[in-house]
Amino acid sequence: AGPAQATRTRRPGNRRDPGDSMKRERDVSRFMAKVDKRTDDCWLWTGAKDRKGYGRFSVGDSRREDGSRRNSMVAAHRFSYELHNGPIPQGPGWHGYCVLHRCDNSGCVRPDHLFIGTNADNVRDMDNKGRRVNRPIKGDRHPLAKLTTEKVLQIHAMVKSGKTQASVARDF
Repeated sequence: AGPAQATRTRRPGNRRDPGDSMKRERDVSRFMAKVDKRTDDCWLWTGAKDRKGYGRFSVGDSRREDGSRRNSMVAAHRFSYELHNGPIPQGPGWHGYCVLHRCDNSGCVRPDHLFIGTNADNVRDMDNKGRRVNRPIKGDRHPLAKLTTEKVLQIHAMVKSGKTQASVARDF
């Protein structure tokens, strides 16, 4: 970690400033009032959610001392992680560390269901659980594909046998 990383500023709204203890107690009380612990498994967030089902929570005051509005929204699962485990480490790159769900429930804020990982860990976790919806469609399953898998294999065989790419292209 070089000096540039140490002086990097945090992304607005991504992490909460500790603030004074009175504000923190008020935030914790408000947060826990929006957590449903009635199940033996996940603690479900009952407050505001984003379009992907992740909880959103407003911390601290919504206005700065000068009266201007500030973004005070944080991800509920990140708030829960910090509340129960301490600050999320800065992490590599601009994005920093992610808080991932063991239970694969975006609305869960139960601390023992949450763990820290890099963005690469998050993508790998999505892939392993079959949740990534933007995974590219490859080969002849893509709607704009011009060649079938069979034709691609024929092309490779023709080039390997010594045909020029230009002559192969004329055939296809």
